[in-house]
Amino acid sequence: ELQAIDVKAALDMGAGSPFAEEMLDRISLGALGIYSCPNIRLEAYAVKTNKLPSNPFAGMGLSQGNFAMENHVQRISQTLQMDPAEWKRSHIFRSGDSLQIGTAIKDRVPSEELLDTLEAMSDYKRKRASYELLRNGRTKDLSISNALLSGPLRGIGLSMGYQGGGFLSYGADTGKYSVELTLEKDGN
Repeated sequence: ELQAIDVKAALDMGAGSPFAEEMLDRISLGALGIYSCPNIRLEAYAVKTNKLPSNPFAGMGLSQGNFAMENHVQRISQTLQMDPAEWKRSHIFRSGDSLQIGTAIKDRVPSEELLDTLEAMSDYKRKRASYELLRNGRTKDLSISNALLSGPLRGIGLSMGYQGGGFLSYGADTGKYSVELTLEKDGN
């Protein structure tokens, strides 16, 4: 069982960034992942350096933090000699759970259905079994290993994450957001 998550993240913000706080929030949230865990410790820093100022990047850091957690889950599964999809299935957030920061998940979370769909669409189980046989063969027989290593290594993985629908630092507690659009005569 996943008993604790200990995360330390440092963002190089360059000579400055007006989005440092938001990016720290997002990378921290992403690094905690989508898995239930009773104990967390999180340290996140924005570091000012002499590089060019940093701008927001894709997902404002959420996807980068999530990538780190998903990579770690892969290592956990490999150590346990368990299918990563099955490990995910038993630890993923469900409806009624709360994010690690305490925000309740109000909407229905179809996490198991999404995993089922991903597995079916990618032919995950068959491909993973094939790749595991090849990987195990590489480590046991050096003659096979040399032949396999001359070509590309292959594998398959599943990753799940989420993207927030609003900034965490500004107005997240109110849940009130608005958008204003103007339709011009030319259709723009």
